Amino acid sequence: MKHSIIEKLYCLSVILAFGLLFYANAEAQEAPNGAVYNLGIGKAFYIPCGLALICSFFLKIKRDWLDKVLYCLIFVAILSTCFHPPLSGTFLTWTITRFVMAILCFKGVRDIDPLLLAKYATVLSPLIVFPHYILSDPFSYGPYRYGGFYGDPNFLALALNFLIALCYITFRNENSILLKVLSACSIVGAIPLILLGVSRGGILGLAIVLFFIFINTFKRSRAGFVGLIILMVLSGGFLTRKMDNTLDFIEQRYRLETESDQ
Repeated sequence: MKHSIIEKLYCLSVILAFGLLFYANAEAQEAPNGAVYNLGIGKAFYIPCGLALICSFFLKIKRDWLDKVLYCLIFVAILSTCFHPPLSGTFLTWTITRFVMAILCFKGVRDIDPLLLAKYATVLSPLIVFPHYILSDPFSYGPYRYGGFYGDPNFLALALNFLIALCYITFRNENSILLKVLSACSIVGAIPLILLGVSRGGILGLAIVLFFIFINTFKRSRAGFVGLIILMVLSGGFLTRKMDNTLDFIEQRYRLETESDQ
């Protein structure tokens, strides 16, 4: 399937914005061991957001009922913002304003080839996943929730589950060995980060995503399914040793025996 330059540029902009958002709050972030991380990225993700917004005007737009609903949401949000401009500094008005801009920038995601978006996400996925292990030490958090450089464990889990799904789509549909290796490495690297965030919804989402991956792999390739089982068995011992305190914390969280925001 051929893709226009605009469509490719839009996909790249969306994934760059998604990736940079992981490090949006990485300014003097302090870990439990006292280490401070300052990547200096700030709000750089607004740059690809703006590029995505420009590209979205040149995409072939799907005209259907959902498109009308999105425009109605934009109109309501803009109208509300006009009555309460963001200069007031209130949390609600800033949230509405960002909501409008997010729809304007990323509404075009439904107008592009999802396989192309998944492919671009896979190419950039190592830059999203592995800096957590290089720049920080997520395994040192123990009985604390690892929220990544963004500082929000729930956002981290939600975004990584989405990334795992995109990587698996690429792994399933692309023949390139390099893309398969990138997708597999990113999936394996993302799983511990979700567990270390101890987000109950995120862990449940991970279980659902992995369930469908296992079912789909079993239907497509028995050898691939056996390889997946072997990989889980080999990595299970390592994770059990490195995440001993975290696994106890996860159990406590599900039993409601600890503070949810610790």
